[in-house]
Amino acid sequence: NRHVPKEQEITVKSTCNRIMSDWNIPQEYKNLDVVRYLFDKHYDMTRTLDEQETVARDHRLAMELKMYDSLHLQDVLRAIIWVINTMLDANVVWGVGRGSSVSSYVLYVAGVHDVDSYAYDLDIRDFLHE
Repeated sequence: NRHVPKEQEITVKSTCNRIMSDWNIPQEYKNLDVVRYLFDKHYDMTRTLDEQETVARDHRLAMELKMYDSLHLQDVLRAIIWVINTMLDANVVWGVGRGSSVSSYVLYVAGVHDVDSYAYDLDIRDFLHE
């Protein structure tokens, strides 16, 4: 900004430490019940597994969702789900997974990546932490 006239300065809408809550996504995704959506997808993914593994995976999903909620990331998950569904509808191909995000079982269930963090016993704290 120091190299441009005052009327051409760029203003910052929010700080980097604050998550924007007014996402430019369709209203149906802004109102999406993320927990129900992910548990419905999870049910479809686990219905062929035995009961013990299904319950363990249910617990993992619930635990991670509580972490996302405690960090106020529900809107981020809504936007991610919208992006994933938009890419699926357009037959866009994306990679199997990248970096520490593959340790999130929530993101696996949402379809962000193809790495089953539960099966590989990856620690969500590698990706999500205060």
